[in-house]
Amino acid sequence: MKLNHFIFIICLVLGAGAENENEDVFVADTEWKEIKEGQKIPPGLHIRINLQTGKKEAKLQNEDMKKEQALVITKGQKAKVHIPFSELKQTLKNIKSDEGQESSKTKGRQFRTYEEIKTELGGLNLIPKLDSEIIKELINDFKKNEKLENRNITKIKNILEDLEYLSHQIDNAIEFVNQNGFRDIVYKALNDSTAEIKIISLRLMSSLMQNNPKVQIHALQTSCINELLKILTLEKSISIKYQAITALSSILRRFPLAQKRFMENGGLAVISKVFQKGDIKLKVKLTTLVMDLVTEHQLSSLSEDSKDALKQYEEINIEDKLIEHDWCENVKTLLKSLVSVDEDNHDFIEKSLRAMNILVKHCAGSYDDKVLNYLVQKYNKLGVEGIDEDDEYSLSSYFSELKDLCDDLLKSNKVMQKTEL
Repeated sequence: MKLNHFIFIICLVLGAGAENENEDVFVADTEWKEIKEGQKIPPGLHIRINLQTGKKEAKLQNEDMKKEQALVITKGQKAKVHIPFSELKQTLKNIKSDEGQESSKTKGRQFRTYEEIKTELGGLNLIPKLDSEIIKELINDFKKNEKLENRNITKIKNILEDLEYLSHQIDNAIEFVNQNGFRDIVYKALNDSTAEIKIISLRLMSSLMQNNPKVQIHALQTSCINELLKILTLEKSISIKYQAITALSSILRRFPLAQKRFMENGGLAVISKVFQKGDIKLKVKLTTLVMDLVTEHQLSSLSEDSKDALKQYEEINIEDKLIEHDWCENVKTLLKSLVSVDEDNHDFIEKSLRAMNILVKHCAGSYDDKVLNYLVQKYNKLGVEGIDEDDEYSLSSYFSELKDLCDDLLKSNKVMQKTEL
């Protein structure tokens, strides 16, 4: 039976564990970690279970979490509870029983009702809550904590992490928007003085907007792009900038109106400056975002987008604007830097080569023949060494592909250089 929108967060304070003493023991951390099948769970952990996927996660509790009620413990109960994990697993199995074992009450219906599931878990002294209820409680907890004179930073981080976990589901992300989550949570956290809170809030923003048009529209209407550009301009932390680029990618992809607003607000100038000052990882991240947008524009005429969307893509004219902001030079110098400091990072080199290939009609003739010839020799050698006749997807084919990319760029360089002569 499919269970939608039920996530349980359970506080196991007195202890819980697998029945077999020889099984692996789960080692907890301050961050959420997945509990693998058969692992023994030590006492005193904060645990959450997604009933839709069956995924179980746990982390260490702080003192405040030990004092508070877990979201699913029976209302009004103040005592700590001990729930054997084996008992919880058995209850979940009962809930997910086959349709052939349906009671006469549920026969003919595809799902159990919310009240029936509550009854199923009654013996465990737990009350399940809809995701919308949990989101509401988390938002209220955040707002209450923000009003305190001495804020609990750890609790704020936990709230944001729980919201991020929930927001991966499209319906939950929309529910978060409907409860004014961007105004009350995201934008406040983005302006927090604590770097960790900013980073988690940017991750939350990315999860909310990822492949979710309704949330993307709301974010655009509430000046999300300006907020992200401000962070990229003013923040000194590379980690914060990196997460801001991920969030920017989430709102720009497949959303031409947001891309147009990004251009109008000087977005290309901002990310070009960030590129110049960033480290290699940040430069590759920016290059990947920019090239994904160019590819999206190049394929827009073949897509099923509306006429309005196609018109917006044409108005943006992203390739010409990138050339105006020196992206021929950017992708060329990125490859040169990679070969100089990290030539065995084939993933980064591949991204750089593909970016150069995407812009080849604008930039051919300016690429560095010396660097490309060096890579041709390198990948030709690695391709021969990596041959495995029994493996269709051996490293040899991967290195050969990288060599071909370099060869194509060299040929384009020569053609352009002859044309100019």
